[in-house]
Amino acid sequence: MATGKDNELGADETVDEDADYAIFRPDAALDAFRAAGFRSTAEALFELVDNSIEAGATQVEVFAVSRIHPETGREVIDSLAVLDNGEGMDHLTLRRSLRFGDGTRFSRSGMGRFGVGLPQASMNFADVSKVWSWQSQPTNAIATQLSADAIRAGERSVPAPQAERIPEAYEQFSRFGFEDTGTLVVWNDLVDLSWK
Repeated sequence: MATGKDNELGADETVDEDADYAIFRPDAALDAFRAAGFRSTAEALFELVDNSIEAGATQVEVFAVSRIHPETGREVIDSLAVLDNGEGMDHLTLRRSLRFGDGTRFSRSGMGRFGVGLPQASMNFADVSKVWSWQSQPTNAIATQLSADAIRAGERSVPAPQAERIPEAYEQFSRFGFEDTGTLVVWNDLVDLSWK
């Protein structure tokens, strides 16, 4: 409990009434979520697979897209993705799905129920997480993303989803192709991958 003495200012301190006193500082919160997040990349990917199953998917595919590192000549994973044929998300649900603590499923039937699964799993191992979702043909997909750089720069809102074509490469990678409904989550700018 604050006392009168706690509210006193030192001689060189001033009150900034316009300062932002949000409960979470975006840059620090992102680092905290990463530090307290998933133990492995596999565990984080399983969270996305669980989301797909909860969305009624009968087919879920996980992709690791690789490239040859120009300096080492070794093959490295460039991005990770999860594609499903679940019910897909509308604009509001897609935007909410990337907010920490704003899930739509709070039952105990699935693995997660606190609304942090998709954003925490994604931002734990990628600096950019982009999500496409569609409810009536993949040509009507909408997309939005989280970017660690944007969050650290002070972005406070999940960008509004916009109509955006799904990268054709994932349809080519897929054994099943894109169905009438579904979601594609792509992690880019990967960080600290761990498979143990």
